[in-house]
Amino acid sequence: MAENSLDDLINDLQNIHINTGKITASQKNCPMLSYGVFCKSKCFTFGSEIGQENQVYFNKPGDETHQNHAPKSSDFELKERRREIKQTTLACSKVVSNVAPRQIITNVNSDLVMTKEVVAILPSYSADRQFVNRVKKDNLPEYPIEPKCLSEISFPDFLTKTLPGIDSDSDQFLFYDSGVDDKLRFFIFTTTENLKFVENGHLFADGTFDITPRLFLQVYTIHAIINGKCIPLIYCLLPGKSEVLYSRVLDVIKSKLKNPPKSLMLDFEKAFINAAEKSFSGLSIHGCFFHFKQAVWRKIQECGLAKIYTDDKEIRKILKIAQVLAIIPSNDVKYQFFKIYENLEKNQEYFSQLDTFFNYIKETWIGYDITKKSGRGRGVRIVYHVHINNFVEAWHNEFSNMLISHPSVYTLVDMFRKEQKKSEENIVKLETGIRYKRKREYILMDERINEIVKTYSLDNFDKFYDNLSSILDY
Repeated sequence: MAENSLDDLINDLQNIHINTGKITASQKNCPMLSYGVFCKSKCFTFGSEIGQENQVYFNKPGDETHQNHAPKSSDFELKERRREIKQTTLACSKVVSNVAPRQIITNVNSDLVMTKEVVAILPSYSADRQFVNRVKKDNLPEYPIEPKCLSEISFPDFLTKTLPGIDSDSDQFLFYDSGVDDKLRFFIFTTTENLKFVENGHLFADGTFDITPRLFLQVYTIHAIINGKCIPLIYCLLPGKSEVLYSRVLDVIKSKLKNPPKSLMLDFEKAFINAAEKSFSGLSIHGCFFHFKQAVWRKIQECGLAKIYTDDKEIRKILKIAQVLAIIPSNDVKYQFFKIYENLEKNQEYFSQLDTFFNYIKETWIGYDITKKSGRGRGVRIVYHVHINNFVEAWHNEFSNMLISHPSVYTLVDMFRKEQKKSEENIVKLETGIRYKRKREYILMDERINEIVKTYSLDNFDKFYDNLSSILDY
């Protein structure tokens, strides 16, 4: 009986002419097994879930079903894994342009429960990486060739418009192009609706360099407070950072506004401060506390005081004087500064470095009795507003993480469009009653500082200084 069964099996196999079989390289979502060489037939699996014991039919074109055989579940699991990698790649690429293949592959593998026989026949990492890169490449928009000079930049029509918005079609997004003949050609991206929030608004401006495309020097963004949340509204691609260039940019924006903004908070770049004062006369300009702390800390390091700042609590308190003075009434700043400066112990080990540091604070941020024209932050009131300062910096970090360093100009503008759509959605939420919660640590810090500030007076400055310096840090 066994012999007859074997003869029958051999006869059946000969009838369907199978000598060699293999799995097709098809990337379709449903598994398809092809057996080539001498047979043009295909295997079709009928079932609701991949990898389970489903009936597999082996059909020959034009013939009736003539052979059934068991499915090879490991092949189905491999196809399902490949499908997951593809779907994850497509989903991630819509949000983050520089997501690493290793990250995608690792995430997919961690979510799948695979049998030992599947793990044994997994493709190599190199094969998976190449597959991820192929999927990315196949789904990239048709960007032009990367320009070699500013005059060669030509944005395709889809990059000059926003992504389809909420209950509306695309709007014009390329707001201004200074022209191919301009040696300092610059671009401004925004919308008419965005500019309405700039009018009579409280603005925050900052630049970044890491994500700046070749041919440009910086990406400059302008944000506005809308119902308590800071929203990016204007994106600028700038080939320089001169006062003349900043003035041109701000004059273009001003020409489209019916009313000027109320205030502007920014870092302490003198060229932009001067340009803002010229373009918007009467505008209240404030220095960003976050950038102020960064600048002062760099000077502390430059003076060789970073280690002693960590080790010595008295020196640490002295070096926090800059932050404390930024929070007291401006009329009292010089008096309190010189009072502390004159009381420094001349014989202490680090007096020379401390003297250099205090002279930096005096010359750069406070000024002498006779005001000089030079000085990075002189004349600009520093404002403590921790959650806003941190938001703008955090936004730049988050946005930069979605791109490679110095991406293509077309890739960057496409990311501007995606960020613009996100801003539009956030504005709708804010206008319909949603309020975003601030981090508890920021709320507590603001409350503590406000309570200490209430106790300030000229007479009790020493106690005020001691309390405030205890909770501030660089």
